Amino acid sequence: MRNINPYIPQTGSIPPYFSGRNNELKLFETRIQTAKEGGNIGHLAIIGGWGIGKTSLLKELKTIAAENKCESKLVVCPEIKDSNEFSEFIIGKVISPTERIKIKSVNIMGSGGEIDREVPHKHPQVRLVDALSEKWNNIKEETKLYALMVDDIDKLLSAENALTTLRSTFIELSMEYECRYMLIVTGAEDLFDRFAEYGMTEPLTRFFEPIILRRLNKEETRAAILKPLEKTSIEFENEVVDKIVNISEGHPYYIQLLCHRIYERTVDKAIDKADMRVYEDSFEDAINDISVTRFNKIYPKSEIEKTILEILSVSDEPLSHAEIAVEGLKRNIKSSSIGKPLRRLLDKKLVKQMEIGDKKGKYKIFDNFFNEYVRLKDQLQTF
Repeated sequence: MRNINPYIPQTGSIPPYFSGRNNELKLFETRIQTAKEGGNIGHLAIIGGWGIGKTSLLKELKTIAAENKCESKLVVCPEIKDSNEFSEFIIGKVISPTERIKIKSVNIMGSGGEIDREVPHKHPQVRLVDALSEKWNNIKEETKLYALMVDDIDKLLSAENALTTLRSTFIELSMEYECRYMLIVTGAEDLFDRFAEYGMTEPLTRFFEPIILRRLNKEETRAAILKPLEKTSIEFENEVVDKIVNISEGHPYYIQLLCHRIYERTVDKAIDKADMRVYEDSFEDAINDISVTRFNKIYPKSEIEKTILEILSVSDEPLSHAEIAVEGLKRNIKSSSIGKPLRRLLDKKLVKQMEIGDKKGKYKIFDNFFNEYVRLKDQLQTF
């Protein structure tokens, strides 16, 4: 009988073993309990880089909300142009068709006459407050908290007045209508910096409590690798586990992707333990997968930027600007031509600058997985 692969390398999926997020889960549990007991409701912003597990954590929080008998709704934010479109989106997702009929129409003085509470001229915040306050009145006897979870809140940054409408709506619902709504959103690691770009720094940074997701440490990474294997007949050799820990640097998506491929190769070979030969073949599979889904899209078009990445990818140590320039000269690139492309790579976060120790100020590719992609890129086309 074929073993079922326990690793799930899809963005947004809940991993087989939820490693390294105990502090975040405990924080949410505390905020839930405080809110249920009538205390202050804290709104949360889960922020972090690509594939770091924001959506997965959001789904886990939804499970915790249910365990605490709190209602919740998880929505993925689409591209939205303004606050009108946003209010309609939220109403459509949170309010059921039956509830919408009740909310749209209210009886006037018992006469049977009705007015539409969502007439076009009403401000989007008014429509949103009307809908959500009515929703709360319908459920408040059954639950002490409603958690609205909005994934990819970044898409609202360029939508005219959408984020300010969201903030103002939840403040009004709490202060004027005594509704018990908690808002949890996810966004990129620079979300709070981008608030400033759109002139929303002060009100929004005070409104949201940030939960910053970082890479797993080595112990957490090992747990993410080994725990899912406990219910299978497959093992990974210690050297294989060490390689995964080092190459992934604790990035949750890389861990799931590489382990998934190693597991598949091990089963296909009809063996019960993955060795380094399996690892090498599986790594080629994994790097090809992520090339298509991610790395090809972020790889620069500038030839000088490509050359800088190639220089860094084959170096065992971070390099200074001067050292990169020396290597560039060997490839017919003038020293004076290195500065601007290097800064662009920093801005794109494809390269990072060391901040501590004797390597402070030197440059390296932002992570090991992408480094291997750059180093092997020409070969990848023939894999």
